[in-house]
Amino acid sequence: IMMDAKPRMLVNLDWLKSRDDLRLLSSIKYGVSGTSMTPWGDLTNSLQRLQLVMYIRSLSQESTLRGQLTEGLYYAFAKTSDEIESSRMAEYALLESSQKQLAELKKQIDISSEQDQSPKGIEVALEKYKQQLILSASLKQHEANDKKLLDLKKLIKRVEDIYKEIGLDLLRTDVNPSDWDKFIAILRSNAEQRNLSDKNKVLIQQIISSYDNKVIELQQEKKAILGKIASSNRAMELKELDARINTYTKTKHKLLTGFEEIKQLYENEKALQKEVQSKEKN
Repeated sequence: IMMDAKPRMLVNLDWLKSRDDLRLLSSIKYGVSGTSMTPWGDLTNSLQRLQLVMYIRSLSQESTLRGQLTEGLYYAFAKTSDEIESSRMAEYALLESSQKQLAELKKQIDISSEQDQSPKGIEVALEKYKQQLILSASLKQHEANDKKLLDLKKLIKRVEDIYKEIGLDLLRTDVNPSDWDKFIAILRSNAEQRNLSDKNKVLIQQIISSYDNKVIELQQEKKAILGKIASSNRAMELKELDARINTYTKTKHKLLTGFEEIKQLYENEKALQKEVQSKEKN
């Protein structure tokens, strides 16, 4: 029944927002005339229908949170990525112009060296060689600038990817609303600043502490279950608890390593930005 319900719910999540839980329970039990919502009253008991509503709501909630993650990533990184791409386009135009000028100058040098061997012709050729050296140096500089901009773009994309990975990991642990709001606030702050501010560091530590507390809570549950008489249910409960403890522990580790990598990437980005700005002034 759960599998049958999922496709309909995933394509009709907006419909859920206009239905309270009692109406949704009624729709599941009696069906909805004129729609594909057939009555499942004969196939389910009241507990199963309640579980089905909770499952459907969880799909709706996860969809909302994923939407917030996607929106936050766009808000935090799209503008910067566009600015870098615009700078690369401007740099490429200069690079292309230098390439054309250099190619034309080489042609002129070849022609003059073949046609005019007089002292005056040699003097003109030497002057063109000097221009060629200047243009070659300019071309190499534009190529170096473009590479730095490309490196900067890749670096920022890596930061964005880490935030996305952390967000998806949080969703897999059924993150509590408070921790999720803190994470989204940290993510969106990237639109204004490229560093882990003191405020963000506090929020990160609060999220990590929340996961520490959850692991402690689950370990206490495990301790209580271990005190029960051995049975198949006891073994299943322990297996489920171990899986949850493992998931929360891994997520906490990913939070620590992820934000540590982001911190290092911010420093690398700052250094690259300075180099790019220095090249632009020159």
